[in-house]
Amino acid sequence: MRKWLIALVLVVALVGVGIWAVMRHSLAITVWRSRSALTSAGLEKKMLEGPAGPIVYWVGGTGSPVLLLHGTNDQAGTWSVAAPALMTAHRLIVPDLAGHGESGPASGPITFAHLLAGIERVIAAESPTTPVAIVGNSMGGWLALLQAQRAPATVRRVILEAGGGISWQGPLPLLLPTNRDEARQILVRVFGEPAPPLPGFMLDEMIRLGATSPMTRYDAADATAHLLDGTLKDLAVPVDLVWGRQDGVLPIAFGERFRDEFTSAGWHTIDGAHILHRDRSQAFLDTITPLLK
Repeated sequence: MRKWLIALVLVVALVGVGIWAVMRHSLAITVWRSRSALTSAGLEKKMLEGPAGPIVYWVGGTGSPVLLLHGTNDQAGTWSVAAPALMTAHRLIVPDLAGHGESGPASGPITFAHLLAGIERVIAAESPTTPVAIVGNSMGGWLALLQAQRAPATVRRVILEAGGGISWQGPLPLLLPTNRDEARQILVRVFGEPAPPLPGFMLDEMIRLGATSPMTRYDAADATAHLLDGTLKDLAVPVDLVWGRQDGVLPIAFGERFRDEFTSAGWHTIDGAHILHRDRSQAFLDTITPLLK
């Protein structure tokens, strides 16, 4: 009887540790699941050396190459919802941007030199002779345009999904919460209404992780030096902008202002917020699939 009691106590203790771990690391578990979903969909995880450490990425599918670039504070697994449909007609290349996910640098500043070098090395390794279409969300869209400017022969099309990269006179939201109310506001801005009803412990994790997130490691002067205002009229690569009508991070007025930077660019709106490829995946796929042909 005593042995059974000891065993029961151990089981209860282990369950308690497991619950605590889930509560403490619930967002990390969500990220792990999204990254595992890329592998489950049939993409192969790879790594190559970059100037600031390893560059981790996934490759899979057949057809014309498509490079998927996530936004700041995100990682490659964000594309796991859209990837299975896209890889039926395209060879997907899905990296962790420098300083995000498992790509270096793991600490210290993240510069645009790091970000662009990582993208260039992945393209050189996976599509050295065939130009890629780039679908970039938020920061990923900004980097897609910079790559198209720097090396237009490597890019056949850019699809900006709520992309950044130009100045804006209106208010832009705080994305690093210091309390639960701010965390809830961020959820509304990113996901739209109604926002996911996260419990308090997950909001606390948002606050904890935000304090050391990749966003805190950018140098404002370095970012400002790479703004694209007035430089896109002569871009040799076709561009389409896809925007969520309820985007609270880069509002639709920002997207319309961005569209005016181009001589000719496609303009597409979706009933959704900032991360359409994940949260409005079918509408997003219906929009971009014809553009990628």
